[in-house]
Amino acid sequence: MRTIKTILITTVCLTLFALTIDAQESKTSVYPRETDVTSLTHSDLDNLKRKEIIYKDLDKDGDPDIIELWWNGKRVRWFDENDDATTNDKWGDMRNDALQVDVDDDGFYDGPGDYNVKWADRDKDDIPDIQIFSRNPEVGYDWVFADSGSIYFVMIDLDNTGLLMDIEWNDLSVSWTRFDRGPNWRTNYHGNTTFLKEHAPIWSVENPKFSWENPFLFYDFDEDGLSEMSIRVADNRKFDKNDRNKLSFDGIVDEAWISYDLDNDSGRDNEMDYDMTLYVAGAPGLDYKDQVHNFPEVKAPDWVMPYYRHAEWRQQTQFIYLNREGAVNRLFSATWARAYLTVDEDDDSHRWERVEIYYPGDPYILERMNKNSPIYHPQSDALGDRSEWDTDFSGKAKLYHTDWDGKIHLLGAEKGVWTVDINRAYWAGAHPNGVASTKMPEKAEEVIQYEDTNNNGYFDKISYDYNGDGQQNRTDFLLELGIDDIGKTVDVTELNWDQLRLHNSEIANENWKKAQRLFRTVFRYGLVDPEIIKLSKASSVQEKYENAYWLKERIIRKTLTIAPEKSHKEFLTAYYKSDAIALEKLIIKLKLSEN
Repeated sequence: MRTIKTILITTVCLTLFALTIDAQESKTSVYPRETDVTSLTHSDLDNLKRKEIIYKDLDKDGDPDIIELWWNGKRVRWFDENDDATTNDKWGDMRNDALQVDVDDDGFYDGPGDYNVKWADRDKDDIPDIQIFSRNPEVGYDWVFADSGSIYFVMIDLDNTGLLMDIEWNDLSVSWTRFDRGPNWRTNYHGNTTFLKEHAPIWSVENPKFSWENPFLFYDFDEDGLSEMSIRVADNRKFDKNDRNKLSFDGIVDEAWISYDLDNDSGRDNEMDYDMTLYVAGAPGLDYKDQVHNFPEVKAPDWVMPYYRHAEWRQQTQFIYLNREGAVNRLFSATWARAYLTVDEDDDSHRWERVEIYYPGDPYILERMNKNSPIYHPQSDALGDRSEWDTDFSGKAKLYHTDWDGKIHLLGAEKGVWTVDINRAYWAGAHPNGVASTKMPEKAEEVIQYEDTNNNGYFDKISYDYNGDGQQNRTDFLLELGIDDIGKTVDVTELNWDQLRLHNSEIANENWKKAQRLFRTVFRYGLVDPEIIKLSKASSVQEKYENAYWLKERIIRKTLTIAPEKSHKEFLTAYYKSDAIALEKLIIKLKLSEN
C-alpha cells in the first residue's frame, strides 16, 4: 500500500513539476506550447496504442484525406492534398502531400520545435520538384531567430533527382548540414538546384515572398550530377525596432558570393571541391524585386488550413528571388561598397556552399569571432587560404592573373594575405568533413602578404614570413625588380565556368612548364634538395598549380642563401620572370666565382 501511495504521490509531484516548468517556459517563450485539446492541432493518437493508424475522410468520397500514425516514437500526420490516398496507404506521398511531425511529443502539431513539410510535383512525373520545410522555435527561447531552432527552407530540384531537404526517415531527424562519406552532403546541393532559406519561422516575416538566402543557386555545367559553381544571394534581415520577433526584407541584395570549382576535380567521395570565392557587399547593392516566381502547386486546400497553428505560409504561392539565368552578370556588374577574393590554396575545402571567405585582418591572429582575425568566421579554413580585399570597390569585382606567380588576384585590392598551411594539416572550420585536423593551429606556419603600394589596382609588394614568427624574411618590390605589376583581366561576367576552367588550366600548365625549366637549370648545377625534387613531379591541374608555385619559390629561397646579397636583385628578377636562361647565367657566374 505504501508503495502504491508513494508512486501516486511521486506521479502527482512530477506532474505538478512538469506543469510548473511548462508555465515558466511559456512566460519566456516566444512560441509557448499549445494547451487547447479541442484544437485541430491536437493529435487523435492514443499514447498507449503505438501501432494504430487513424484515417479521416473529410470529403466523404470513400478515401482518406488525413492519415495519422506513430512513426519511430513520433506522431506524424499526413494531408492528402491531391486526393489520391487509399486505406491501404500507411504514409502519404511526396508528390503533392504535406506532413506534420510532433517533434517535442506534447501531443500537438505545429507547436514548439515541430516541423511541417509540403511537397509538390510541378512537372507531373511523380517525382517531387519542390519542398517547403518550416520548423518552429523551441520552448524556452524569447526570440524566433537562429539558435531557437527555427528555419524556413524552400528547395527546388531542377534535375528531377528527388533529392531535397534531408529528412532521415529512420528517426525523422532533419539537417541541412549532414553528410556521409567525405563531402557527400545529404541535402541536395548537387547538380542544378535552388533553395531559399531563413533561420526564423515564416510567420515572423512581414513580407514572406522574400527570404534571407534568396536564393542559393547551384549549377552543373558538365552534367555530371555535381555542382561546378554556386551563387549565394543574401537580402539581410531587418528586425522591427519595437518587436525583435518580427523581421522584414527590402528586396535589395546586400551581399553575394560566387564560387567555382576551377579544376573540375569533384567526383565520388569528393562531391564538393570549390576552389575560389568572389564576394561583393554593401550599398547600393542590387534591386531584385522584379524577379517574381509563381508556385501555385504549393497552396493548401481550404480544409487543411485549420490544422495549422500558423497556416499563412500554406497560402503563399509566390516567391520573389533573383533569377538563375543571368545571375552572374546582374550581381557582379552591379555597384557595391567592397569586394573580396578567397582562394583555397591548400585545396582542402569540401563545404557544400563555397570556399568560406577570409575577412580583412591580422594574419597572425588566428581566433574565431575576433573581428581582427581573417578567420573569425567559424566556417573559414584555419590555415591555407589566400584572401585579397578591395575595400572601396575600385576594381569593380574584376580579377586578373599574373605571370610572376601564375595566380588569379583581385583587381583593386589594397592588401592580401596567404596563411600557408604547409602540410595541408588544418581545417578546423564548422562542419569539418575532410581529412585535415579539426584542431586549431597554435600559430601561423608561414605568411605571405601582398600590397598595392602605387594604388594602380595591382599588387607590387610581396612579403614573405617563412616561419610565421611575424618577422619578414624577404620583401620584394616588383617595380624595383623591373617586373610589370599589371596582370591580364579576368571578368566573371564575360567568362562562363568552362572558359574560366580552361583559363585556369592554361595558367597552371604554363606555370608548370616555367617551373620545370627552372628546375632543370638548378638540377644541372646541383642546387636541389629532397623537397625541391618532390615538388618537381605533378599530374593533375591542381597539383601542377600548387607544385609550380612552390617549386619556383623553393628554388629562389635556396639560391638566395648561397648567392651574394649584391646579386639578389638579379636572381629575383629572373625568378619573377621565370627566366630559366637568365637564371642559368647567374648560376654559372655564381659557380665560377666559387672557383
